Amino acid sequence: MGTMTNRTNFRTAVADELVVGGVRLKNVSFTVLPDDKEPWSLVPLGRRGLIGIPVILAFRTLRWAQDGTVRIGEKPASFDVHKANLVFENDHLAISIRLEGRTAFGAVDTGAETTNLFRELAVQFPSIVESGKQSTTQVRGVGGAESYESVILPEITFEIGGLHATLRSQNVLMNRGTRSYIGNFGLDVFQQARAFKFDFAAMRLELEPAQ
Repeated sequence: MGTMTNRTNFRTAVADELVVGGVRLKNVSFTVLPDDKEPWSLVPLGRRGLIGIPVILAFRTLRWAQDGTVRIGEKPASFDVHKANLVFENDHLAISIRLEGRTAFGAVDTGAETTNLFRELAVQFPSIVESGKQSTTQVRGVGGAESYESVILPEITFEIGGLHATLRSQNVLMNRGTRSYIGNFGLDVFQQARAFKFDFAAMRLELEPAQ
């Protein structure tokens, strides 16, 4: 399996039944990774797992708030192509963002605590990266740790899900890329909102501004 760092071996298992709130699913496949390797070795027992996109799709909607509440299975909105900002490209979920008055795409990673920007940002927005400082960045993940040549940006702000989000001292991984995505967006972006909501019927991610 390819990860943000190295490739890693894994096993598979199928749960006969998975119950989350009022949602009950049958025959759910899981990837099984070693308990004694990162990141699971750093996570308390009882919390060593992630719910992946196939299960989240079955929820239809998912809203995650800063107060720790999660709501799933609410009535989805109708699909409107002019309001949709999510798209599936093969096995990637991507989101449309606005940066310097232009549209770009990034991968959505609900399991990532931090956002990683890729060399494609330098291709599409060279003036942004020119202001950065050369560095080396270590990325840790399921496959272990790997170092990348990087450029550190003092600050970058973009519009995503109807909200302006800002990342400071952000690394751009110059020898890492995924298709034409400018980055892999994680929780450090989504949690800048009071809450964020995925609606897979409307194909929309919305970030709710703080009150």
